[in-house]
Amino acid sequence: MSTNRPFYSRAVTRQIVLGEAGQTAVFALFILINALVLSNAIRHYPLVGYDAPDHVAYILTLAQGRLPTLADTVEFFSPPLPYSFPALARYWADGRLAVTAAAKIAQLQNWLISLAVTWLLVKITQLARPGRWSFSAAALAWLGVLPVYYKTLAFVRGEPWVMLFALLIAWELLRLAVGETAVPRKRDALRTGLWLGLGILSRQWAFLLFPAVGLFMLLLWRKGKSAPSADFSSWFQAGLVMLGTAALIGGWFYGYLYRQYGALTAFNRAPSAQFSLGNQPLDFYLGAGDGQLFRDPVRPHFANQLLPKLYAELWGDHEAYFLVTGQDKRSGAWLPGWKLEKALSQTPLPAWLQTNRWQIAPYLGLVNRIALLPTLFLLAAVLWNGRALRIIWRRQASPADWLAALSLFILLFSAAGYLWFLIQYPMPDKGDTIKATYLLHVYPFSAILAANWMAQWRGRHPRFYRAVWVMLLLTAVAAAPLWLSRYTNF
Repeated sequence: MSTNRPFYSRAVTRQIVLGEAGQTAVFALFILINALVLSNAIRHYPLVGYDAPDHVAYILTLAQGRLPTLADTVEFFSPPLPYSFPALARYWADGRLAVTAAAKIAQLQNWLISLAVTWLLVKITQLARPGRWSFSAAALAWLGVLPVYYKTLAFVRGEPWVMLFALLIAWELLRLAVGETAVPRKRDALRTGLWLGLGILSRQWAFLLFPAVGLFMLLLWRKGKSAPSADFSSWFQAGLVMLGTAALIGGWFYGYLYRQYGALTAFNRAPSAQFSLGNQPLDFYLGAGDGQLFRDPVRPHFANQLLPKLYAELWGDHEAYFLVTGQDKRSGAWLPGWKLEKALSQTPLPAWLQTNRWQIAPYLGLVNRIALLPTLFLLAAVLWNGRALRIIWRRQASPADWLAALSLFILLFSAAGYLWFLIQYPMPDKGDTIKATYLLHVYPFSAILAANWMAQWRGRHPRFYRAVWVMLLLTAVAAAPLWLSRYTNF
């Protein structure tokens, strides 16, 4: 007697349903994240942001067909790529394009970058774990929950470009790790060099990608060195092609800085005479927020305390350029950041000042409290993913392990380089270089590390896996009002 059995077992059917649900979640997150970025690009006033007038002055100077000097803008040391398209638009308009319109173009190009970044994040995670759409959804969720992502992409700055090229580099290197060839092809090395070159032509933070790429290449060489064609000289040549391409594309600007200002690392303030931990006060390293991190996390509180300020900028708006607003009721002019702080320091408070500073500060403190758990999860995920290095060393690595290793390298080298910068260029009275925005390019990789840890829990500890998703959802509900700019006239 024959028994008709279903073509799919229950397990297979469940996997298909979960896969379709995962794809739906990825699509929904992609649309939501980029809709928010577009809304901010349209609504956020472009002359509000970290050093926004100086970034816009860079655009105006570049539109004249020359690189800016210190007399033009304090951002003279910044590479020109992020400003090029708005400058071209103003040039083609023969100077008739309004300043705010040129700056608005720079904001809108950040939306295009966000589209590319989120698409690449999905592509990379699918290459690491094919068909595991929940992995891609988790990576998007961990990136999309961070207020600093939307804040930075609303500003006229170069960091979004570095984030884009960092993900393009990760895509190239991961394809190399999962490929069959024993050595990188010349065109692979050329493309990676291209992204590195464009990265350093966007912002100096891209130089922190070089040691991460070099160390990852060494691991790839070790992986395939048993192949006859995988001698070290082949990999060395590939590395030279990458470096040479990067130097040709982006190196000219640093040659210009050296010729004009006598240093490849020209900046708008002088560095300390030598690198020393003593360049910063003890409070910079050990400060815990002066009791204000969860009550009133807005400037001038804990201005030069590294961890509290980075945390408050990651999950809120300590510097007051996105959510904490000030406005002159007489003229309607915005008073961002330092202008608002200056107005609030007056006694009595000016009658013309309109601000949400006192209303929103407790809410920012509440979100900081709620975000403690996901932040601790992110830090634990970084530590857990360190196991990928041990697995790779034993030559048992999966594509997900290779992605975890690359993400770790990018995160750790970037954090170390940024810490060096803060110590070498201290501002103990203001701490104005402590900004989570400067590390924007590492957040997609921290999201990958968190999602990778979750992927391990899914099969072994499903209850914990669901609990993490609940934690993420609750954090998103709390942080959602912080994803949209308050600096708008709409």
